[in-house]
Amino acid sequence: MTAIIDLQDSTHILSGSYDKKINVYNVEQGRFVYNLPANTTSVTGAIINKNGSKVITCGLDKALNVWQISRNGNKVETLFLERKIQNDVLICSIVASASQNDLVVIGTKDGKIKMINVEKGESYKTIPCGEGYIIEMLLV
Repeated sequence: MTAIIDLQDSTHILSGSYDKKINVYNVEQGRFVYNLPANTTSVTGAIINKNGSKVITCGLDKALNVWQISRNGNKVETLFLERKIQNDVLICSIVASASQNDLVVIGTKDGKIKMINVEKGESYKTIPCGEGYIIEMLLV
């Protein structure tokens, strides 16, 4: 597994991996529930946005997949693909903004950090950091 996140309902977690799968599990029942079909290559990261309404996954297909979470009360019912945001380089890592609900920050294969507004589907800032892969980040 390359990513695992809590879907913030005390019941479900989501995982991503190099086998191209994004799986949802029910941890109360200890079972696999379903997988999400949008990734065509390895999944390199997954996050949930600040208010818990969206999951954003990324991978070696150079895309961010934005999933809307459908809930019944607090419980997750399903996730559906809201949009795919194409990037120009492989995405190695992703973190969510703690202060802005629609902002994600990605680390790329070519040593750049990009800030992306997932609602608008556009990058608004790029920071060159070096020449290698940015495989892990932490926002403070």
